[in-house]
Amino acid sequence: MAARPPPAPPARALLLALAGALLAPRAARGVNLGSGFPPSVQGGGAYEVVSASLLNGDPWTPRKNSDSKNHPEELHFRIQLESKELIVKLERNEGLIASSFTETHYQQDGTDVSLIRNYTGHCYYHGHVQGYPGSTVSLSTCSGLRGLITFGNSTYVLEPMKNATNRYKFFPVENLRSTWGACASHSNTSGFVGHHRLPPPSQTRTRHKRETLKMTKYVELVIVADNREFQRQGKDLEKVKQRLIEIANHVDKFYRPLNIRIVLVGVEVWNDIDKCSISQDPFTSLHEFLDWRKMKLLPRKSHDNAQLISGVYFQGTTIGMAPIMSMCTAEQSGGIVMDHSDSPLGAAVTLAHELGHNFGMNHDTLERGCSCKTAADKGGCIMNPSTGYPFPVVFSSCSRKDLEASLEKGMGVCLFNLPEVQPSFGGQKCGNGYVEEGEECDCGEPEECVNLCCNATTCTLKPDAVCAHGLCCENCRVSPPGPRSPLCLAGSTLLQGKQWAGRGPSLPAVGTAILVTQVGSIHLLLLPPSRRGKGTFSR
Repeated sequence: MAARPPPAPPARALLLALAGALLAPRAARGVNLGSGFPPSVQGGGAYEVVSASLLNGDPWTPRKNSDSKNHPEELHFRIQLESKELIVKLERNEGLIASSFTETHYQQDGTDVSLIRNYTGHCYYHGHVQGYPGSTVSLSTCSGLRGLITFGNSTYVLEPMKNATNRYKFFPVENLRSTWGACASHSNTSGFVGHHRLPPPSQTRTRHKRETLKMTKYVELVIVADNREFQRQGKDLEKVKQRLIEIANHVDKFYRPLNIRIVLVGVEVWNDIDKCSISQDPFTSLHEFLDWRKMKLLPRKSHDNAQLISGVYFQGTTIGMAPIMSMCTAEQSGGIVMDHSDSPLGAAVTLAHELGHNFGMNHDTLERGCSCKTAADKGGCIMNPSTGYPFPVVFSSCSRKDLEASLEKGMGVCLFNLPEVQPSFGGQKCGNGYVEEGEECDCGEPEECVNLCCNATTCTLKPDAVCAHGLCCENCRVSPPGPRSPLCLAGSTLLQGKQWAGRGPSLPAVGTAILVTQVGSIHLLLLPPSRRGKGTFSR
């Protein structure tokens, strides 16, 4: 275990005590479900040994490199179980890795090294099981097949067997052993998050509630691995990076039903020493990490949220901690996660939980009467205050309501810009949730699309629809100017002879109604068809 840091100076200790006093009223405490943490958490329980083959009968052969062009855009394979045959259909998760994605590690003298690697053709997939409506799959093919398969109201884990070619363990997720633990979430009860006080709900914001809910939101995420995590993974830099991306791939799959996409803009590994004090005290570690993020990470890497994956076993039963309703703030948009399972799935579930707190989600307690489509003995829902096995993989009705309430209050203003993602070797794809050149809209796959203005099959606007996305798009129409919509003005001549400041590096599609700013006043820019495609519009 990591050595404890020396006692904090009196001034620092006083600041931490005052912060604790502010955050304590809404702090959620986990139930003590375990007496301690083992030095290693091993997979256990019964499993079935299976092999994977392509649909033509050839055995599936793993590729060696995580960013190899040999990883196909689509992958269909067969798993033969004792009782049934599964046909798994996968598509590469093209929206997972941003075009600005960087990998950062450190030299012996402490100098940071940031690499820009071409992750086009990467090995992280989402998909479904043929013949099982509502089934979901999130897998990595980087080093064999590893991931999560949900079908028939049950969730299973697929992972490679050691020292065996094309042999895999296939078992129910409840057999994946993990440390029981609890989350301790904190909120700033003063109403301040970062430098900005959340504005009170307004009539305008209420009008846009439905629009913000159906709009796809994008979290530009950085995941950091501390030094103890690096050591626990055998001091293998590539292995740690793959694990972090695999965690993000699972989290993205968990959040897709909420119309939220996770876009990785960076991973960082503290392979020399920790860049801030990470101890067994989760409260202190959280504040140290958030301070480091604000002072060191944000100035060199633009992002919306950062999460620390730690190999340190926190005190008590805490396995994660994050501030509540802090998304997009400079000071508090982040959290810490204990890597408490051999499988990346354990850290993925905890990260999704802590990210949920950043979104304003509270714990699913009995008093709240939350509806969860997964039974407790199958894992329950992600915002359960205590996590053990089986791992939860879905959100409850309470989490959805909490998210709606946070968005209505103005939380998450950074989530509505569309990140640029790594281009696909197979070209653009309708249904990935990203409006690409030639598309008027994109609301995801048909089974997950909730946008009434967009045809999910063709990625075109529905008949009579003028727009499908944007804060100034209401009921498939551009919000008219006037006292009911002071943030949106008619914009047919906004581009004539003027330069405007926007949020993104490229112009959005014609079906997007966006806000642009000129010296403090907010206007609507609705692009005519002739201005579609890429083009700079920053001042």
